[in-house]
Amino acid sequence: MTGKRTLGPRVRPLGPRPGRPDTRADIIRAAKRMFARGYGACSLRAVAREAGVDPSLLVQFFGSKEGLYLAAIADVMRPDDVLGRIIGDASDGLGGRLAAYYFDLWDDAETRWPFQAILLSAASYQPAAAILRDFITRELVARIASRAVKDRAELRAGLAGSHLVGTALVRYVVRFGPLAELPRPELAEIVGRTIDGYLFGPLPAAPS
Repeated sequence: MTGKRTLGPRVRPLGPRPGRPDTRADIIRAAKRMFARGYGACSLRAVAREAGVDPSLLVQFFGSKEGLYLAAIADVMRPDDVLGRIIGDASDGLGGRLAAYYFDLWDDAETRWPFQAILLSAASYQPAAAILRDFITRELVARIASRAVKDRAELRAGLAGSHLVGTALVRYVVRFGPLAELPRPELAEIVGRTIDGYLFGPLPAAPS
């Protein structure tokens, strides 16, 4: 006796959605929106739902929520694209160029909201703050310091990176009056001098 064959539930194939070849970029855009609600409240499953993809793709591309957060930061900051421009031909004014680039990300209409989303997550969840601080220190400032600084580059990069993150938090999230109202070029110049001090100024002797 023959009858109609009963089909089981359709299984959605893994991989990029038809007609949307840049699925990784779709996921990162969705992650930025979700991280704006707070790092702790965001999950890979929620990001997958927002992006309209299978959750396994997020693990395939990024490994973990921390990896996805790092990818979102890198997508905004793009350190590989700016290192040469920041370093230039001399160390003179390097801190100012670094600060100007960093604060331009906040004031540029295209990058403001995702960068604010990333920092808001960092402000609301300590592990996210550590990831952001470590990324800026390691992927941006430390790579600059390794080319320009002669001694204790790792410590100097950590000081400079923490200062950049803290200033952005106070200016753009806490919105502390004098700092929030300071024109961006003036802010970059002032912070740049401090960054130069961290990178090139004298440090106390290391404990023996």
